[in-house]
Amino acid sequence: MKKLMFLALAFCASNLFSQEKDSDKIMKMLDIVKNNMENKKVLDSLKIEIEKYKDSTDPVVKIMYPQTKSMIDDLVTMSKNNVQSKNLSELSKEDLKGFRIEEDKFKNRTFIHYKKWGFDTIFKPYIGIKNNSMYLRLKTEYKGYGWLFFDKVQFVINGKNYEYNAGETDTNVLSGSSVEELSDVSVDENILKILYLISDVNNDVSFRFTGKYYRDYNLNKSAKEKIKIFLNFYEKLKK
Repeated sequence: MKKLMFLALAFCASNLFSQEKDSDKIMKMLDIVKNNMENKKVLDSLKIEIEKYKDSTDPVVKIMYPQTKSMIDDLVTMSKNNVQSKNLSELSKEDLKGFRIEEDKFKNRTFIHYKKWGFDTIFKPYIGIKNNSMYLRLKTEYKGYGWLFFDKVQFVINGKNYEYNAGETDTNVLSGSSVEELSDVSVDENILKILYLISDVNNDVSFRFTGKYYRDYNLNKSAKEKIKIFLNFYEKLKK
């Protein structure tokens, strides 16, 4: 592991791959990311290194750069916002009621999802835990009859404006000519603040999917209450 870390840092600090094409360098970066997904020092170095390829003329890099940068940024955000968690055994059956626990024994990781979001729920935060270190992620789901290609979600809460970047989205065509766009990002301080504001506000919350096109919605009372239930569980799980 120490040897791998040394190679990763050397990559970021030197011209180790100077004779290779930019696309080859990006592929090597992806390999380093996969083996250092929780190593903050390596991820911070890669976050700086990836910026060198922003204006690359390599056509393959033009495709790979946005996704690679988004992945690195996402992992850096996750590493900065981890908190220590209790063991699930410390919570009561009542605390765990309504939540689904998924364990990946091969990666020693646990994910916790709220089971009652509902088919039409747009914002779905969930919890990841590894080695008693807990982090939040947020799924954002748009379904409709026209593409938006959204990369940002904006809110008006109590007359004030907030927004977060949705990163890269997956797109699918559904039955009946409808489509969906899915975002899954790490929850940073900004997103967490928005979630808490949504859960506490009594007034309507207006939000907008913004991208190539945009569309406006109002968040209903039921969705706000479910976010509040989820955040209450998150607080109970903190050590």
